[in-house]
Order: sequence, then C-alpha cells, then structure tokens
Amino acid sequence: MAVTIPAYMKMLHEKKAPILNENFFEIRRNGAIGVDVKTIKPILEFGEEEESVELGYNVGSRPNGTDVAKWPSDLMTEVVV
Repeated sequence: MAVTIPAYMKMLHEKKAPILNENFFEIRRNGAIGVDVKTIKPILEFGEEEESVELGYNVGSRPNGTDVAKWPSDLMTEVVV
C-alpha cells in the first residue's frame, strides 16, 4: 500500500485522469432511507434507436432494519416489505 497508492496517484496526475469528473455522477432519491444520494451514473449506453431501454436503478441502498433483505418480485419496487 505504501508504494502502490502513491504510484497510482502519481500516474493519475500525470495522465490527467478525470476519475472524479462530476459528469460521472448523479443525485438520486433513495426512498428506503429518505435522502438524496450521489451515485455513479449507469455506464451502459444504447443507441437512440433503442428507445425501449431506460437505464437506471429502482432498488436503492437498504439500511439495516428498514426493510426485508431480499429482492422484490417486482423490480420497480424501491422499498422492500
């Protein structure tokens, strides 16, 4: 770690790598915990002819004790009960 992290940071600086570019993130409402969360945008893209595909997330982060620890049968459900 003492060697890897500084070397990695040096490489990012030299290459001007935009790892924290604001365009890579979005603010999303998390109904399970009732707050807005800054998250990474979906990375998959489809051509404009693929209008039937809408990228996004439906099930938010699950805080312990708030809802059931299982996938819902309907993936459009945000808070699992």
